[in-house]
Amino acid sequence: MTGYLLRRGLMMAPLLLGAASVVFLLIHLIPGDPAQAMLGPGALPADIQALQARLGLDRPLGIQFLAFLGALLRGDLGVSIHYQDPVGSLLLERLPATAMLATATLAMALLLAVPAGVMAALRPSGAADRATAVLAAVALSLPSIWLGPLLVILFSIRLNWLPVSGADRPSSIILPAATLAFSTGALLARLLRTSLAEELGSLYVRSARARGLSRLAAALRHALRNACGPVVTTVALQVGSLLTGAILTETIFAWPGLGRLLVRAISYRDYPLVQGCVLLFAALYIGTQLLCDAVRGALDPRVAA
Repeated sequence: MTGYLLRRGLMMAPLLLGAASVVFLLIHLIPGDPAQAMLGPGALPADIQALQARLGLDRPLGIQFLAFLGALLRGDLGVSIHYQDPVGSLLLERLPATAMLATATLAMALLLAVPAGVMAALRPSGAADRATAVLAAVALSLPSIWLGPLLVILFSIRLNWLPVSGADRPSSIILPAATLAFSTGALLARLLRTSLAEELGSLYVRSARARGLSRLAAALRHALRNACGPVVTTVALQVGSLLTGAILTETIFAWPGLGRLLVRAISYRDYPLVQGCVLLFAALYIGTQLLCDAVRGALDPRVAA
């Protein structure tokens, strides 16, 4: 198991280097001058050139790239052009809010997906299966940019049950988490239904049924663990979707996380902060994949063989 995880970790190291290179090049190819954006449209050319020199933006792109990689290897993400604070400090300040939102979203999605997937798998083509399929199709077709304001109108404005935005109260996380969990839970429910229905037709499940177990007991005691392999993989893949989807959701609900910070950094042409946000997203995504490999190896030792 240790050797398997070590191999997977070594394979992911080039992905981080590739992500860092792509992020740097794309950010510097975006039209716009951060020095001009900081000083305003009425700034003098001499002032713009002086600020570019102070920020190192007047050097050739290749020199900037080598300096960026060298600083990255030292764990230095630079200083934010707009906030004038270390990028690492800004990311650490916003990371807990995004982690809290992602955790709440996954918990809410699993609470919806597991019962729905199990009920649908127990009776294929039954009422529960058809209802789950319809609800999943509806949920997967609703974009978060539309669903979020709809939930605000219903639960905040009409019913006055939940706060509209911010993170001042514990209940503030419910609406943004529900916005992200709706489609994620639908996808996981259909995936668990398909995987569990296949496992229920296996010989070991039929043997358990022959010993007197009900179909539900056989599913929960024996088949569910084996059916969770594809679900675990999809959950890990959905972490990337949650992080990128949280960019819009955090903006809609004014949630003080990394997604909202990234939107502001892009509007300010804050190169170091944009690079830091995207690199952290990439690192979290790759780390989640490694954790997924460990969980799958624990559930099914054949994966790590």
